[in-house]
Amino acid sequence: MLIAYVAAAASLVLGALVVRSVVGRDARTAAIEAAWEEVAEAMDGRLERLERAGTVVFRLVIEREVRAVASTNMISLATVVRTEYALGVGPQLADLSSAASLGAAALELDAEARRLVEVFPGPLSLGGAGREVTLTWPRNEDRAEVLCDAIELALRLARFGVDDLRRIAEAVDGRLELDAARSRVLAGGVQVVLSVELRDARLAFVAHAPARVPTRAFRLDIGTGDGAIPAKLVDPERKPNMDELGGAVVCGDGERVEVVWPGPPSDAEARAAVRFLEAAGAPRSHGGAFR
Repeated sequence: MLIAYVAAAASLVLGALVVRSVVGRDARTAAIEAAWEEVAEAMDGRLERLERAGTVVFRLVIEREVRAVASTNMISLATVVRTEYALGVGPQLADLSSAASLGAAALELDAEARRLVEVFPGPLSLGGAGREVTLTWPRNEDRAEVLCDAIELALRLARFGVDDLRRIAEAVDGRLELDAARSRVLAGGVQVVLSVELRDARLAFVAHAPARVPTRAFRLDIGTGDGAIPAKLVDPERKPNMDELGGAVVCGDGERVEVVWPGPPSDAEARAAVRFLEAAGAPRSHGGAFR
């Protein structure tokens, strides 16, 4: 009799704990959902609640110049925000967690992005594979302001190079084309293209044009003076000032001439590159249209 009583009591206690656990879990899920709904409304996003393998997954999609997707899985106890670089290419990020580390990765932060990194309330891991930015932190985020800031940070990081290309386009009186598949500035009296490209696993700003005449491969480091440009490459009626290219490297493979900077060129350097490539590049073809 006593055994039966104890068993019944234990069953009641266990049942109460289970109910309390379920109620607590449901309350937690509801709190998270409310916060994500608030962010979706504030950022004009689309919130999805998904049921997967017995758990709830929240997925929030924000459409700006690029798409940001935030998600959290009630089992994983983590929140992730992913977005792709607006230019289709960007710095390689790996386990970076501070503004100083981001600066070391050649990813310039504007004042607001730096503030968002510095005030983030907890450990924040940033990573990327060259095309994508990922922010991860160990919490099913239930604070609307934190989730909103993280998404804003990801969107700002994903805009790497966009403002520079806009500035360069204005400086050289060119046309900016923004597309993740091929972002570039078109300028000059020849087919001059300015873009951001991966070179030797590092990002570089590149201005290039088809060579005016076929030449041997060459390389000239403006900063050190090492190397030389083939004499017949440049139009003899033009004399571009190579020193105006700053710390660029000028190179060519016989068919294409390039001016390469390790970081964004100044307005004056971009204009000097266009002048040089107008002297070293081939005239436009196909009625002057860029291809």
